[in-house]
Amino acid sequence: MSYLTEVCFLFDKSKYPFMNKLFELFKNITEVANSKIYLKRTNNQFFPKITLDNSSPENGVSVNFTSDNNSKEIQIINVTSSEKLSNELYSYISIDELINRFNKNNISIKMMDHIGFNLPWFSNGIHPKIKLLRKELSEYCLYHKFPSGEPWDFILPGLKEEIKKSKAINYDLIRKPKLEIVSFDKCSKPIIQFDVTCTFSKDKFKDIFPEGIYDSNLGNIWIYLDNPFEIDFCLVLNEETNGDWSNYFKGNRLLSSDPYSI
Repeated sequence: MSYLTEVCFLFDKSKYPFMNKLFELFKNITEVANSKIYLKRTNNQFFPKITLDNSSPENGVSVNFTSDNNSKEIQIINVTSSEKLSNELYSYISIDELINRFNKNNISIKMMDHIGFNLPWFSNGIHPKIKLLRKELSEYCLYHKFPSGEPWDFILPGLKEEIKKSKAINYDLIRKPKLEIVSFDKCSKPIIQFDVTCTFSKDKFKDIFPEGIYDSNLGNIWIYLDNPFEIDFCLVLNEETNGDWSNYFKGNRLLSSDPYSI
């Protein structure tokens, strides 16, 4: 494995009516090729590419990590045998109602800042699958720990030379879409999250989506979508900006060659 080429989110093909409507919301930030939907990158030389595929014959949702000579698939399921409800106050809305409010308020999605998945884990340390991903992937992508210590891992899009450490990482570059991998202890339901920027003011998010969770610190809102899967789908809306926050991760690249960092 020389570098991580693609991360593909695979969705059960029997749920295509819901997924097609969700993908339609992403039409401005995606391209279709080889039956997959590719999230647009801020630099086409960045890897991994992140793709969405609603043709999986398997039930549920999984994420496949592919290199030039290997692949690894992670099922997005709760393996803890525990049931825990979230303490957050929110209610679900349908994909049709979401689309209706987007159209009514002339909201469109401009960019995917990051896409991610949360795996429930209530024991000590991080989820074992995430610990394994750290070990197996960190030499082959720009894998970073979250600087403030939470178990929110991020893979930043990177140039091949940066990944192979033959070129220094320029953290001032805009690097989208990022991939977030979370070991999650707030509830037992796994989450797929789509964190996007949109053509609307954050001051109006709460009025249009009162069902969501508004984060006053970050100025974004989490909208939980009613869906046919056994996990949560969260669309996270952010006000459109020209900047990026990749430089926040400077000094936090994780490498499996460092036994103390995993």
